[in-house]
Amino acid sequence: MADPKTTFIDAVVALFLVEMEDRFQIPEGLSEEYEAELRAHWSNLGYAIAESLYDATTRLVAVAIPFAIGESISHGVGVPFARGQRAFDAGGYGSGNWTWRMVGWVSGPTAPLTVRARLYNLTDGEYVTGADVTTTATTATKAVSAALIVGSGAGDLQDTEKVYEVRLELTGSADALDAAHFGSVDLVRA
Repeated sequence: MADPKTTFIDAVVALFLVEMEDRFQIPEGLSEEYEAELRAHWSNLGYAIAESLYDATTRLVAVAIPFAIGESISHGVGVPFARGQRAFDAGGYGSGNWTWRMVGWVSGPTAPLTVRARLYNLTDGEYVTGADVTTTATTATKAVSAALIVGSGAGDLQDTEKVYEVRLELTGSADALDAAHFGSVDLVRA
């Protein structure tokens, strides 16, 4: 018997695929390979949404602060793409451990590819220590950091309001068809 989380995620992904197929008709004459890739991409996005919904509805996480949803970046040479700026004060949410979480995957002919998401403190001009997650998976995969340090020191998730942004990267790319996909990237407090 499947566990409740798997059952929930499978149901949400199935509904998401039906909705995507209804809203975005697949053009006739599209190659079977490209059609399969498109359906896999939709399935991965559905998985990312389902993971977040499950965590929120079962209260597995107390707070989730989204930074990027449904982003894709293509062929690059490890150059970070800045997305999702927001002002944030970790001290304003009470006690609890904060982690950096990404649901992401890679696609393309080059192997191995790595997708990376890091949290950058724009106000102080520094990366948040430990807020750095990666995956080389070709299907939607959740990557979660260890607990982040909340404080006022360099590299800490600051306990006063600062402006942060997510920095997304694709590394190992050698082909224009290589891509990194992000279903979601967020700060989570348990």
